[in-house]
Amino acid sequence: MSKMDPAKIVRKENLLILLFALLFSASAYAWSSPDTDSYGSVTFGSGNSSSLVPVAHVDKPLFYMGPLLPDPPVTVDSDSRNISEWNMFRRTLNHTAFYPGDLNMSRFGEWWNYEIGGYFISGNPVISDNIVYITGKNFSHPTSNGTLVALNASNASFQIWNISFGAEYTSSNSPAIADGTLYIAMNNENPEYGRVYALNATDGGYFWNFTCDDDVQGGLIVYEGVLYFGEWHTQGESELFAVNATDGSSIWNYSIGQSTGIQNTPAAVDGIVYFGSRNGTLFALNHTNGNQVWNYTSQYPQYDRIYSSPAVADGRLFYGLYSDAYNNMFCLNATNGSLIWNYSLGTGSVTNGIFSSPAILEDLVYFGSNNDRFYALNATDGTVVWNYTTDGDIQTSPVTTANGLVLIIAHDVQAGTGDDHAYIYALNATRGNIVWHKDVGYCDRSVLSAAIVDDVVYTNMKDDLYAFRAGEDKFPPNITFTSPTDTGPSIQFRANATTSDYFLDTITITVFNESLELVNRSKGHSSSLYLDLSYLADGIYYLNATANDTSGNVNWTDTKKTILDRAAPRMLLVDPTPPDLYNTSNTSAVFNVSISDRQLSQVEWSWDRRNFTFMDNTLGGMYSFSNFSEIGEGVDNVADMSGYLRNLTLRNGAAVNLSAGYYGGGLELDGADDYADGPVPAPEFTKNLTVSLWFKLRSIENVNYSFMEKSPGNTDVAFRIGISDSNKLEASLKQSDTDNNYSIEGTSTLQTGRWYHAALTNDATSQKARLYLNGHEEAEADSFGILRDLQTLRVGRYTLKSPNTFVNGTIDEIRLWNRTLDSLEINMSYRSNLQRMNVSAWYLSPNQSEDSGIRLDKTHYEYQAFAADLLGHRNSTESREMNVDLTGPNATDMTPVNHSYLNQSDINLTGNFSDTSGLQNTTLYVYNGSGHLYNQTVVDFMSNAVQTTTGIV
Repeated sequence: MSKMDPAKIVRKENLLILLFALLFSASAYAWSSPDTDSYGSVTFGSGNSSSLVPVAHVDKPLFYMGPLLPDPPVTVDSDSRNISEWNMFRRTLNHTAFYPGDLNMSRFGEWWNYEIGGYFISGNPVISDNIVYITGKNFSHPTSNGTLVALNASNASFQIWNISFGAEYTSSNSPAIADGTLYIAMNNENPEYGRVYALNATDGGYFWNFTCDDDVQGGLIVYEGVLYFGEWHTQGESELFAVNATDGSSIWNYSIGQSTGIQNTPAAVDGIVYFGSRNGTLFALNHTNGNQVWNYTSQYPQYDRIYSSPAVADGRLFYGLYSDAYNNMFCLNATNGSLIWNYSLGTGSVTNGIFSSPAILEDLVYFGSNNDRFYALNATDGTVVWNYTTDGDIQTSPVTTANGLVLIIAHDVQAGTGDDHAYIYALNATRGNIVWHKDVGYCDRSVLSAAIVDDVVYTNMKDDLYAFRAGEDKFPPNITFTSPTDTGPSIQFRANATTSDYFLDTITITVFNESLELVNRSKGHSSSLYLDLSYLADGIYYLNATANDTSGNVNWTDTKKTILDRAAPRMLLVDPTPPDLYNTSNTSAVFNVSISDRQLSQVEWSWDRRNFTFMDNTLGGMYSFSNFSEIGEGVDNVADMSGYLRNLTLRNGAAVNLSAGYYGGGLELDGADDYADGPVPAPEFTKNLTVSLWFKLRSIENVNYSFMEKSPGNTDVAFRIGISDSNKLEASLKQSDTDNNYSIEGTSTLQTGRWYHAALTNDATSQKARLYLNGHEEAEADSFGILRDLQTLRVGRYTLKSPNTFVNGTIDEIRLWNRTLDSLEINMSYRSNLQRMNVSAWYLSPNQSEDSGIRLDKTHYEYQAFAADLLGHRNSTESREMNVDLTGPNATDMTPVNHSYLNQSDINLTGNFSDTSGLQNTTLYVYNGSGHLYNQTVVDFMSNAVQTTTGIV
């Protein structure tokens, strides 16, 4: 035999008697081996049949015979007579579920919990002599394997004893205790029968058992020395049994007929036993002989079921109906069964059904329902005094206390999981306001009702037994922000923090600005604190909330960042942008647009009535290598400024040099092992694609290099742009789900020490790839509609080359688009740039310069810039115009004509002068015959009209 606790060891005298009986009377016994899960039986000369039962949790069941033990003490009843007892379901025989003590709620919290381990608790706890008893069912066993556990009520870590009843057994009811004897029903599943055991409550020792034809699914009570319990017989007649509590002999049984059953716990008051049936009938029987005193049947017995155990107080009987027809709480005359009143919760659905057994306190009756509401009715006339809506349905039964509390348990089926979630409430019994609340978590909905002993509340949740009492609140309040809900921009600033702790002292919200200066701190004493902070200026703010309870427990939220943004981006055309209506003979012009916004999402440049996009939601990566700490850049990472936050990590000494780039900072790579990488989520950049960047090489050695590639490592690449082994620009693309690969090579030989702009495009529709150098197409090749879906971006490292090669030089202004830019857009990206200067300042610098195929050769141009933020606020600069004049003014109708001979001292010289850009002035030069300047006259013009000048010679 394995080592056991002393309380689990069978008495020596009983073992000796058993051995004696086996040795000397073996022929008179039928024995079943302890190695099997079945139960043996022994037949005595009296014909009494007694099962052999295990008495301890051992490696193999240990059996001994009940009749060989001394007779148990004479029992009286299972009523609970003081605050240290909860001997049965509903505590007392009248089932009012009233605890006669004051339940102290100060710092009320969890004292301990006990996990039964591999079982779920299937019956309500009972407590006596500082021992709490629970029944369990093994939910992982292929059949059942019921158990009974006795725990120290003050220290759940100490299990006093337990009994495993073996396979096929389960229990769906609560035990009862009377004068040191514990009565428990176990149901066998194959074959079906119910068996009630009488055990020694102190050590689990066996006294006797009683077998009935089918399941015992209600609780047991002992009244004046008689044990009462009901049966649910699925095939035959269901009965209420009256059994001698001392020896288990049958006194009487009362049949309620077929196609029904008893699934509640009887009540016994003034010589009458009350119980309900599954066909809507409430029975009252004489407790001595089982004769019916009266019965009351509901209107639709074929639909009505009574799971609610009746409660009796002041000559009135109360019970609830669980029905597909009418769901009522009934009040009957306990003496004659006449209807006093009934309260209806609705018709046609069990969603309003009453599974809950009522509790009585003074002149109020309390019960829960499947409609998530808990009711308090006037016990005299059935009118509603108050009702309270919980977080789930209430199939459990309430308990009341002497200091005016009512305890209830609700459960809610969680969406997506189907699991039951349990909530315990303590309400003011008079007014219905909440006093305390606890979210317990996952539970089982079978039977969940509280028991109170010595100001400790015991209740079971699935496979855990919980004990709650005053002074045990060690848990800080839960506290969350319900708004703001995220870190994105908002046009309003409202903060709301909530907590679920009912011993809350204070809740505090603290707000800091971007410089971490305190701008607001507000406190409240309710479960929710709301602040409207929209009076604050636009900007970045940081919030946190704390909650303190009266026990000194503190909890706080994570710091939340929010951006208050009610304004559109601010935009200005700044130097060297020409003024409006500017005239020039240059074939190029440089512009600069200042943009200020923290959440910039779109930038467009309109030139000559064509829009060029520098930022929108198709820009999936933007790296300027500026090392702005305000936006999260540091010595080992580069921020993605496209808004998608696909930051790059610098590896092996790769560094940002703030003066080495084409536009400010650039990524310096030493050619040894430096590179950068970062995530690129699927399925972006697998169809239409544009990649562009600036690069300058310090060395080039006729080997393949990679400026940028999308690859997972050394085995594959989706796309790559770099240098071929003939020192030309090169790109490659790989088709999705195949090994097909296309390469494309430029025509220009690259030089060291010179900046180049490179771009690669892929058009999924035409399945063409194009390679550009300094804004001009260098090569075109066939490509694919869908590229390989790989999720890592690498800069400066060629991973498919063995050994890997690394760029020796500088890379700047990487752009990654999930659309195909056309040739004009590529040229514009070569000549222009959008650059972030700090957390909110941006500069757009278009350069409309003379270029091969693109020159300012038109006479008139219009231009304007547009921007938008993430909230959709839009703005633009003013629209401006400029004129380009590549030809001089025209002069016509000059008089006197050439080679004229005049005989006069005054000569009038006239002419018509014009210019498409307008004339600024006309200068008349008069020379003598020797070629010397004789006179010079300047005439200013205000328009392009024909002008006349007069000279006097």
